[in-house]
Amino acid sequence: MKIRQIEIKDFGAIKNKTLKFTSGLNVLYDENGQVREAVRSFIEKMLFGNAEFPYAGILWFESGGRNYRLTRDLHRETPYSELLCETSGELIDADRISDSKVTLGISESVFENAICIAPLKGNTGSEIVREVQRQIAGFQWSADRTVDLRCTSQRLKMTRKGYQVQVERRKKADQLEKGKVSTTICRLRAEISDLEDQKQQIGEQQSALRTGGDSNGFQMLDGRISELEKKNRTQIIIMCATVIAAFSAAIYMGMNMQTVVPAILAGIAGALVFMIETNCEMRTVRELEKRKRMKNRWMAKQDKLQDGRNELDDELHEKNTALANLTEELQEMEEYAYLPLIDEIEIDSINYAMDTIEKLSARIYEKTGNRLVETMSEILRGITGGECRELLIDEDFHIRVDTGSDLVSIENLRLITVGQIYLSLRLAMGEILCGAEKLPVLLEEMFGAYDLENAAQTVTWLTGDQRQVIVSTGKKKELEILKNTGIACNTITI
Repeated sequence: MKIRQIEIKDFGAIKNKTLKFTSGLNVLYDENGQVREAVRSFIEKMLFGNAEFPYAGILWFESGGRNYRLTRDLHRETPYSELLCETSGELIDADRISDSKVTLGISESVFENAICIAPLKGNTGSEIVREVQRQIAGFQWSADRTVDLRCTSQRLKMTRKGYQVQVERRKKADQLEKGKVSTTICRLRAEISDLEDQKQQIGEQQSALRTGGDSNGFQMLDGRISELEKKNRTQIIIMCATVIAAFSAAIYMGMNMQTVVPAILAGIAGALVFMIETNCEMRTVRELEKRKRMKNRWMAKQDKLQDGRNELDDELHEKNTALANLTEELQEMEEYAYLPLIDEIEIDSINYAMDTIEKLSARIYEKTGNRLVETMSEILRGITGGECRELLIDEDFHIRVDTGSDLVSIENLRLITVGQIYLSLRLAMGEILCGAEKLPVLLEEMFGAYDLENAAQTVTWLTGDQRQVIVSTGKKKELEILKNTGIACNTITI
């Protein structure tokens, strides 16, 4: 693929600007980095139809041996997009660029990672080395780097850890709750047992009151009261009869006898008898009242015991109900303990996802790992002029370079060589992902730290590999280095 020409009609601060590119080395020069970034962004948005803001322009490019013209105008009320194959005259739906993963051999991820190449960032050599290792690992674990499976796996582990913490907390809370319920059940059973004992004691006291053999026995008291009431009634009748008899005898004697002495004696005798009977009756009444008071005390005690028993029955019913509810709750807790928690189901899902990611990563690594190293080694030999023959990368992504005479760790290489390894990585990514289609490379100030020889060697290999090279720079030193390489250079000043 080669970019032939862009016409920026309206894109941010750039208006009506036409830039033409050759198939070899192009240097896009402007000291304002924002303008150069706008050109790069314009190319990306034109290719993939991103519409964060309205813009308009035309992009001419070559792909697969055919020439295309891509036109977009997002200022219209109805956005306009047209992709014309100038070679065949065929109109292609330009919208499929934005809703399809791959268009004409490239994807948005490939554009970001294999076409647009910025220099490594780092304040120290070790930071730059680690960045190279990270990017190699990222590609080998996710192929096109649209999804970083390794990073995703780490996030899943962190998420799983969070769920595991929640499960442990939940189980501890459930265990604590079960302990509280069990303790309450034990307490209720002890209280119920005490209440049953109290109830039994009251029952025994009630039985003793009803069936006691002494004078406190209810039946004896009731029988004695009945006897006394009957005796009292009899005594009253006898007393009345005595009064009537004495009065009758006195009257009779007084009327039939010459003297009143017999009548008086009869009255006195009747009075004495009446007094004796009255005394007996009074003793009977006192005994009756005593027995009634004893009965009332017995009844009061019996009522008190019955009230206490009723209160115990109510309290026992309440506590038995609470015990039944808690026992059922504890049983449900024990049953639910065998059921997986929602968090445990999430953990199982995460474990399944992690297993799937591991299998996918293994397949990706098997498919691209060795090929990436081989392709990087081939590119590195070319851009270093054979100075670096082969890259060796172990499973921990430690990088060594075979220089022909020695194996040198990447930490001991010059930063220029580290940059060349990084460039070979980005180029290898493009070749692996897009096959035979040679992608253009947009290099952002890549040669500022290169010397003339290394820059010439790198650019010579890139352009000699039938690859379009666009170097974006705002540094005059880099521009001079590229011009002095002896390679035909199309300088584009914005």
